[in-house]
Order: sequence, then structure tokens, then C-alpha cells
Amino acid sequence: MTNEATVFLIDDDEMLRQHMVLLVEEAGYSVRSFPSAEDFLLVCSSDLRGCVVSDIRMKGMSGIALQAKMVEKEVTLPFILISAYADVKMAVEAMRKGAYDFLEKPLKDMEFLDKVAAAMAQDRTVAAQETEALATRTKLNNLTGREREVLDCLLQGMANKVIAMELGIAERTVEYHRARVMNKMSAESLAELVRMTVSVDRHGQSG
Repeated sequence: MTNEATVFLIDDDEMLRQHMVLLVEEAGYSVRSFPSAEDFLLVCSSDLRGCVVSDIRMKGMSGIALQAKMVEKEVTLPFILISAYADVKMAVEAMRKGAYDFLEKPLKDMEFLDKVAAAMAQDRTVAAQETEALATRTKLNNLTGREREVLDCLLQGMANKVIAMELGIAERTVEYHRARVMNKMSAESLAELVRMTVSVDRHGQSG
């Protein structure tokens, strides 16, 4: 498996699955199809990019159970469920638990492709945010202990004079460390510095 953004199609109806594969390929996306949720789980991992389209009712594991397994595996791909009319209530409940969207049978080709396109765009946005957060985390880890203290004070809205009293250092020393923090973080303003650190917090912080 590669990290190329891929549409993962899961349905035990072979004719419908082949039809969806054809539509997705014609739309220019990479696609992989699976006849069961169990087959998809064999290749499913948290580093996959793209989206998942799965029927709700299948032989073996259902689409609802698959969504729960993906949550366990920390797979955050946008998840689109295909539901018959009787399954709409389940699909709505799945969305409350994090599913991206659902489609009703019989599938309408353009609606299907529109939802796939939206899901793929959502995944690209999340991937870009995660990349930015990782870069910011690396920069944070390169700060010295004193620089990190100054940064923490800045994030609390403290002025340089207050930071100097808080840390027991000269105000000019605070200004020096503040300039170093801004330079190391590649931030042009305090507002940008705050945005960057908030992004790291949102995506989980390590180190």
C-alpha cells in the first residue's frame, strides 16, 4: 500500500462495486475495491489517505461495524455509507459518531461522485493541517528551555515587562528570547504564533 490518496470501495454487490470503480476511475481518482469489510481491514491503517465508501448491509461485518473498527485503529479517513431506505436511520446515527456522509440506494452517479470529491477534499485539508502541525511541533522541540518559558508566557498574553518579572530576568533578555522564538518558529506576528501552537494542540502534541 502507498500513501497515494485513494477511494476505498467496499461492497459485496459485485456489479455495483464494479460500477463505482468505473465511475471513480473515470473521475481521475486512484481506487481500490473490496468485497467485504474484513478484506479492507487487512490493509487498513492510520496512514492511509483518501476516503472510504462502504455499504451498510453486507455479508459478514456491516459498514457500521467497519466504522467502529476504523475508529479503534485511529483511521480518520472520511467515511461514506451506502444505505437502503430502511438503513437511513442507522446512517444518520453513524454520522453522529463521525461518518462523513451517506448515500441512498439506488445510487445516482453524479451525487456519488460529488460526495466522493467532497470527501477527498476534506481528507486533503486534514492531511495539510497534520503536516503543518508536525512541522510546528518540530520547531517547538528546537526551542531552548528558556525560549519555551517565554513562549508560554506570550501565549498567556503577558507583556515583556510582566514576563521579565515572572521569570526573574531583564526585560531586554525577554526581548532577545522573544525574537529568537519568533525566528525559530518562522512566525511574523504574535497572532501567527498563537495559530501555530493551537494547530499543534488540535492535532495532539508530543515531545
